Amino acid sequence: MNDSPSDGPPDANPSPTSKPKRAAKPKKPTRAEREASERRRYEAQEYVFQAMEARSVARVTALCRKALEIDPDCSDAIVLLAKTEKLSNAQFEQRLRTAIQAAERALGADAFRELRGMFWGFTETRPYMRARIELANLLAESRPLEALAEYEALLELNTDDNNGLRYIVVALHLQLGNLDKAARWLKRYDMDDSAFFTWAAVLHAVASGNESAATKALKLARESNAFAEAYLSGRKTLPKTPPPLYSPGSDDEGQLAARELLPAYQAHPKVMAWLIANAPDSGKTQREHGTEMPGVSVLPRVKKQTRPKPN
Repeated sequence: MNDSPSDGPPDANPSPTSKPKRAAKPKKPTRAEREASERRRYEAQEYVFQAMEARSVARVTALCRKALEIDPDCSDAIVLLAKTEKLSNAQFEQRLRTAIQAAERALGADAFRELRGMFWGFTETRPYMRARIELANLLAESRPLEALAEYEALLELNTDDNNGLRYIVVALHLQLGNLDKAARWLKRYDMDDSAFFTWAAVLHAVASGNESAATKALKLARESNAFAEAYLSGRKTLPKTPPPLYSPGSDDEGQLAARELLPAYQAHPKVMAWLIANAPDSGKTQREHGTEMPGVSVLPRVKKQTRPKPN
């Protein structure tokens, strides 16, 4: 038997001068392989779309399993299947992370560079977005800071925000008292004149102690949607079920805005007191809510203002 060093494991004891071997580059799939993979993804996704419309758990389960047989990285199927199972939050979180990893593999690294900023505009990215939004929503229940990181990362991927994540981000920052961060997001989407954004601006201005900004913000918010104020101040109780649709300026829009913002308003008692003090009938409202008490500091009452007449 030859006992020369060459019989041992290769590079078991490399000399100090030996150069490390380069890892072999992964072999790029051929065009035929890529096309076959795309066909599998498309076929699997068709089963997922059927599962999304299915009315029974058994049907959803069967369709998702069929999709995963065809494409093990079908992230929508992984998420839908997880929802049919009785999982703890920790188990559901792990399943969502598995789905996100699968979606990342399906997309490839290039997609995150080339499609950044307009992610939702490409249908192939949507399973990834859906899985990561599910994760963010789950984290928001008990770990808001981690949830914010997820939401904000998604907004960087898709700045047009087709999913309405900016509303959650602003509301969470306001609720947590991150006024500077909330201000940055309000400024980034300053063309949004929805009831949510205008009433979020009121909260931010009052919480920041900016009296002139608060006066202006309240006027704009009332012009945008006069119905939200009653829900945010506590004069009216939100219905148990949110409206399915809304039109700008409607009571339905006011309800939806208040649902997102109410926890943030309630986290700032002085803002609530200021809003009640500046209600159209402030004296009566303060007596009803017991806010005429020492120790509650509010900004001055906003004077009644009229809309400027058009030229």
